[in-house]
Order: sequence, then C-alpha cells, then structure tokens
Amino acid sequence: MYRNDLLDKEWVVNKNTLWTQKLSSGDVFGTLSAYWDVAAANTSLASTVGPDAQLYAYKVLGNGIASDETTYGARNTLGWDAIGITSNCKNVERAVDFADFMVSEEGQYLKLWGVEGEDWEIKDGVHTADSELVKGRVEDANGTIRSTGVRLWTWFVKNGNGSDGTPYDILKVELTDAAVFANKNLPDTNWDMAEYDALEPVGSTPEGLKYQKAQDVFDQAFPKIIAASSEEECVQLYEKMISDMDAAGLKDVEKVINENYDAKMKIWNE
Repeated sequence: MYRNDLLDKEWVVNKNTLWTQKLSSGDVFGTLSAYWDVAAANTSLASTVGPDAQLYAYKVLGNGIASDETTYGARNTLGWDAIGITSNCKNVERAVDFADFMVSEEGQYLKLWGVEGEDWEIKDGVHTADSELVKGRVEDANGTIRSTGVRLWTWFVKNGNGSDGTPYDILKVELTDAAVFANKNLPDTNWDMAEYDALEPVGSTPEGLKYQKAQDVFDQAFPKIIAASSEEECVQLYEKMISDMDAAGLKDVEKVINENYDAKMKIWNE
C-alpha cells in the first residue's frame, strides 16, 4: 500500500486531531479504526459534502479468506478503565463511596444520560431521553458531549440495562447509521483477549528490561519496514528486526509470558 501511494505518507506521525482533519476533507477512501472513532469526521462530512459522504465499517479480508475464517478485533471484558485509590488518599472511605455510587444505577444514568428533568425524565415508568439530546447524540456525538456533559466521563461503565429495562448507555437508545451498519456487517467478529492481557514481565525485572529493549527494536523497525522501497527490502528489514529482538532477549521474555499465562489460567480455571 505504501509503495503504491495508497497509504498516507505521514501515517507514522499522525495524531488524532490531524487524522480526523484528513478524514473530514473527503479525500480519504478508508482508514483502520473502530466505527465510532470516525464519528467526528462523519459529522463534518455530512455537513460539508452531504449525507452520503460517510465512513462505514467493513471487514477487510485477504485473498481467499472467508468472512467466518477470521476475526475483526479484540475485546477485553476487563474493561477500559484504569482507576485506583492512591496511597496518599486522605479519605479512602469517601473514595470507595464515590466508586460505589458510580457503579450504582443512579450513577450510571447520571453519567450516561445526564440530569433528570433536564436531559431525561421518567415516562410510563421508564427513562425517556430528551429528543434533542438523542438527536444530538446521533448527528454530532462529540459536540453534544461538550455542550451537555452527557457521557463526558465514561468511568465505571456497566453493560446491560437498568431496572426499568432501558440501557444504561444512552448511545444504545438510538443508534447512528454507522452503528447500525457496523452491527449488521460485523456480527460475532470480536475475540476476547482478557486471558492474554497483562502477561508481560514486570518492568523492574531483568526480563522486563529485555522486554522493553525488544519493544524498542520493534518500534524503530516497523516504520522502516512499511516504507521499504521493495518487497525484498521489506523482508530483509523484517528478518533483521526479528534477529535484533532475539538478541535483546526475546526468548526469555516469551518464557515469562508463558509462565504468567499458565498461572492466570490456573487461577481462572479454579
């Protein structure tokens, strides 16, 4: 793709803002991302080019590969959050109380639906969102977040529905066209990566230092592999990268990863 001018030459230095600006220009055919990552670009395209100028999610397959022979992406059931109480917290009990509220039904609806009487109300015994809020979430998700605060903080988010049957997450009340298309086009394509998470050696150990060295080799080599002038150079650079990673102690790192995996499976199976 790079040699045929199909890949952005600045791919290695693109940041999220610049990437979104490029997508919003209408000159980009496709990108590698989750369907929700392009929401801001889709909003811009709809207003500047038209409603048909949208980025939709497809499952890209190699030659000869059937749709049911590969997965689309990883899903970690451990969640996205990394929240902790620091050792110098002056009131641990209050911090725990806050966390308890965040995971409660009231806390979920406050974060993900907004303020009762302003963003939603109870009608016929169920949560009913303000129509303008729902419309805004569909047409301009990021702008609506900034103007309302609804879903600005997505900490301690729970899946599923509340006691009245409405989803905790207002995003699921009315899906965008991109979400509808993605759900239809990419069914059952995720795999659960929770059992493979956090297996790397601890950074302060000898193996942890070797892991960082191997990672540094990869980070430096990968852009050069992509930018290789020929397939032969690409293969040569790849083989050198593997050789350098082996020299950095990759086998010792893999041994620790396998041991950590076995220990995790022993705990989980019990």
